[in-house]
Amino acid sequence: MQQQAAASLKKIRYEVRRILLGVPTDPTADVVQFGFRPLADGPVPPASVVSGAWETANGRYYATCLVGPGGAYVPTAGQFTVWLKITDAPEIPYGPVDLLTIT
Repeated sequence: MQQQAAASLKKIRYEVRRILLGVPTDPTADVVQFGFRPLADGPVPPASVVSGAWETANGRYYATCLVGPGGAYVPTAGQFTVWLKITDAPEIPYGPVDLLTIT
């Protein structure tokens, strides 16, 4: 669970592990997107997504997104389910990864 003030611009970041035929592979050529859904709306995917980016550190891969004023997503106060979507071929996984609280 992550928390931030509504006036803050912060990067959220989630590790992504892609295994192909039993071998870890680099996912950074895939399109990464984030969706944000108010927690009160239940476990339904958000209708729209925003662009994410990739970071690599110490052989690990992270999907990232700037949240807050000036970022890819500007939320109001509340709790949101964070969804991560990765467009690969032929798979396009899209699912909840975290809870974000905006104060």
